[in-house]
Order: sequence, then structure tokens, then C-alpha cells
Amino acid sequence: MYIARLDGSGLRNLQPFSLRPGQLNVLAGDNGSGKSSSLEALHVLATGRSFRGSRVDGAISHGQPALTLFALGCDPEGREHRYGYRKERGGEPEIRIDGEAASLGDIAAALPVRFIGPGSEDLLEGEPAERRGFLDWILFHVEHGYLALWRRANRALAQRNALLKQRAAPAALKPWTRELAEASVRIAALRQQALAELEAEMAPLLPRFAFMEQVELGYARTAPPDSDAGWAELEARERELGYSLFGFQRDDLRLRVPGGMARDILSRGQKKALVYALLLAEAALVRRKTGKISVLLLDDLCSELDDRNAAQVLALVLETGMQAFISVLNPRDLDGLLPGTVARHMFHVEHGVIRPLD
Repeated sequence: MYIARLDGSGLRNLQPFSLRPGQLNVLAGDNGSGKSSSLEALHVLATGRSFRGSRVDGAISHGQPALTLFALGCDPEGREHRYGYRKERGGEPEIRIDGEAASLGDIAAALPVRFIGPGSEDLLEGEPAERRGFLDWILFHVEHGYLALWRRANRALAQRNALLKQRAAPAALKPWTRELAEASVRIAALRQQALAELEAEMAPLLPRFAFMEQVELGYARTAPPDSDAGWAELEARERELGYSLFGFQRDDLRLRVPGGMARDILSRGQKKALVYALLLAEAALVRRKTGKISVLLLDDLCSELDDRNAAQVLALVLETGMQAFISVLNPRDLDGLLPGTVARHMFHVEHGVIRPLD
């Protein structure tokens, strides 16, 4: 989905804005000017969440009752679609697609948006939930019915954990144990399949980045016991802790390079480059499987990557046809990283005002 227009009001320090973006969009301005908030607008519209880790209510401008966002998108067949998001402070979001009421799941499925910037290295260094979410994002877009399966597994997990906290009888626990185990097996199989396909997408990308490392992707599954004695021991521990010790929610994605785990071996700059390679490969996989064009939000690109790796990111965006919104300090920061013939839509952000430089 290409974003052909993006409007917004009531977002942080930004004045009401209306942008007409192209494939490669550059937002330049000083720190605190509103560059990142410009990217945040599209992220909130597509996901209902802020990439800053805060609640959306915290992104509503001081003194404003609501945040309103609108995008006009064009799908691969050239059809136009209208996406709207409105959130009043303390209220539930109102979401519309082509004028009809919709859910966050509907708009997220239509607009595959990915943020990459400061903190994205948590994909390597952070909690396993970060890496599980990375895989689940792929499956949400490429595997029909995955969201329903994931919700089924989470319901079983919630019910089972509640019973464990109550120290319920084993008979009450049994159906939810079976439900969690069955759903977890299916989720693990799909995640492993997605990993194999992702590894194939990454193979031609890795040599183009400066770290030049072979990266092996592996799936670490927390499998249930295979004997009655094992189950009895596990459930005794679970009752003491009050939560489940097996299942899809405890699995992890492992990234290894020659010599050990990527998070332990690679330098900080190499980790950042690897995260970019992973997310670019992810977007390429989603497009190959579904035809969906991902929108990349690249925050502070030139500070996050050295010139060689930043140039490779931009080249891959252009080659694969993805759309990108890039924040930089100076409008000339990308000079030398892009061929002079490449069209750029330039915007200057100052004191919350976004204006085109074209």
C-alpha cells in the first residue's frame, strides 16, 4: 500500500498537517522539531500504538480533546482506499476504512507499517517477546487465520493461568492445558516455517551490509513434558508460581553468527545493521507472499547507521519498491547516499510545522 496523502491534527507538538508523499520521503529538522512525531502519525494510524512506548493518549497535543489521522492509500492494483483514526482522550479509538467502521486488526492488515530507529536493536538484545512479535507480524500478514489461532492460544493461556493462581483441581486445568498445548504446537510450526522463508530472503541481503556475517536463525521452543511424571512435576511448579511454564508465549528466536549469539558477538553498529537487514527481509517476504507493499519509518537513519549501510538500506528500499519515510537532521544528510537522479519528496519540520521543500 502506497500512502498518497497523510493528514493529521492533535498529535504532540505538530500543527495540523497535510502531506503528499512519494516513494522516498525525507523529513528534516532539528531535534525536537517534530520529525519523529511525523513518523509517529503513520505508526499510530496503522497500529493503534506509538513506537515511543507510550499510550496513545500521551501523544494527544496538550489542550486538545482528540487526535485525528487520515491517509489515502493506493493498493498494488491502483485502487484508492481511505483510512481514518480518531482518539479522544480517555476514550476508545474510532477507526474507519473507506467510510465504514473497522477494527485495528483491519487497518493493520491493510497497512503493513514498520518502524526502525533508536531502540530497534531490542530485537536482538531485548526480551523474547520482541522477537516473537517480529515473527507474529510476518504471520499476521501472510498466514490466513493466524490471528484467530493466536487469540485462541492467548485465551487458553489466560484461563489456565487464572486456574493456576486459584490452585484449581487438575480436572479443571486439563482442558485448558490441552488447548494451550495444541495451539502452541501449531504456532511453533508456523513460526518455524516463517523463519525458514525469512532466512532465504536474507541470504542475498547480508553480503550488502558491512558486517558481512553469516546469520543463522533458529527457533527455541518450550515444549511440554512427554511423561505423566513430568507433567506432575511441571504443574506443581506452576501452581507455586501462578503461571504456565510451557507454550508459545515462552518460545524465542535465536540469531547466531560465527562464534556465538549475535547479541554477544556483534558490535553495536553491526547489530543495528542486522536489525535493518531483518526488517527489510521481513518486508520483502510479506510482499512476495501477499503483494502487500510495506511502509518503512526510518527514524534518524544517518545517526543509526554508517554511510555504507545507510546507502544499502536506501538502495534496497528503491529496488524492492517499498515506501519510506526518513527523518534526518539536515536536508543534505542523504547526499552521497543516493544517486542524484533519485526523486525525493523533501519536507522541513520546524516548531511543529511541516512544509514541503519541493
